[in-house]
Amino acid sequence: MSRSRRVIASLGAVTLLLVIPVASHAATPADQAVAADAVAWIGTQQQPDGGFEVAGFPGFETRDASLAIAEQAQTGASWSASEATDALAALEFGGAGGPTPLDALDAYAASLVPGGQPTSQAGAAAKTIALSAQPLGLDPAAFDAAGDGSPVDLTALLDGECDLLTFSDVLWGMIAGVTVCDTAPDEAVSAVVAAQQADGGWAFNGDPTASGFDGDTTGLAVQALIAAGVEGDAPVITAALRLAALDQAPDGGWFDFFGTASNPSTTAIVAIGIAAAGFDPTVACWRDTVAPELAGAAYVDPIAWLRSQQAPDGHITSPYDEFGVNTLTTSQSVHAILMNWFPVSPSAAQTCEVPPPPPDVVPATPITAVTPRFTG
Repeated sequence: MSRSRRVIASLGAVTLLLVIPVASHAATPADQAVAADAVAWIGTQQQPDGGFEVAGFPGFETRDASLAIAEQAQTGASWSASEATDALAALEFGGAGGPTPLDALDAYAASLVPGGQPTSQAGAAAKTIALSAQPLGLDPAAFDAAGDGSPVDLTALLDGECDLLTFSDVLWGMIAGVTVCDTAPDEAVSAVVAAQQADGGWAFNGDPTASGFDGDTTGLAVQALIAAGVEGDAPVITAALRLAALDQAPDGGWFDFFGTASNPSTTAIVAIGIAAAGFDPTVACWRDTVAPELAGAAYVDPIAWLRSQQAPDGHITSPYDEFGVNTLTTSQSVHAILMNWFPVSPSAAQTCEVPPPPPDVVPATPITAVTPRFTG
């Protein structure tokens, strides 16, 4: 679908300005190829319970890995929960009749009920709704991924003590379209806005007096606010994207808060946040809009950088692979490379101002782009 192009000439002005409505990233053939290889590698990491907890921490990898598999399985112009479910059901550990990722998701949800594993139940339930129940088309009040007749009411787990919840739990609750800590939606939005740092970012613990770019938390906060109805051009969003623009590494990625090299997981979360705000992260116009002093500087596409991090075996490399390779970085990279589930409820496409062409030079072809296939 081509984007419309308008040439605006103000009265008495001699400068022309191209104003381009910008769509979020849409996967290219190169993206699809990288995602296919990445998901094939994820499949090789399946564990005996059907899940993907390679690192051995329940809830750390399986939900993201399962969503990546579901994303890569999509074939149509809109999200298909049945295609997502079928792709997961087909991964039977050890052969026909073996445990599938659906069994692992089911078991994890069951572990969240009273008497299960110690965890932030509200946060775990909210993230499970966002990553598993919604894309699989399952009722979060009767989550039964395995279809074994033993559903779990994830919504009943959302009421927790706020001082036991992490800031990311609150953000996942907003992305899932639910509230935690018994707060109304407007109160939740106000709390996240109040937690914003003076420089535009968010700290992992929601401390507004902190500083520095925590891309994982900031990207997630942008997604959460927009999912909750904040517009992509709101000052709170623009300030966050400006910090992201100023902190983007020369290779196109973003460091995590502790890293000394660009981290694909962080880069994926930031890129999805940019798309949530109605921009296409693969081109510089989002950066030039929120940080105009950078206009004209070289720009490296973060999605292209993610693709470049694929190892020969298919996994997306992480700065922490030396401590043991797990599936999370690869799964989160697939989320950003395909962007056919995330971002959920993205803002309307933003308008970018592109510098005018030189005098007497007219672009030879219209500026076109494609809209994302899915909105989540």
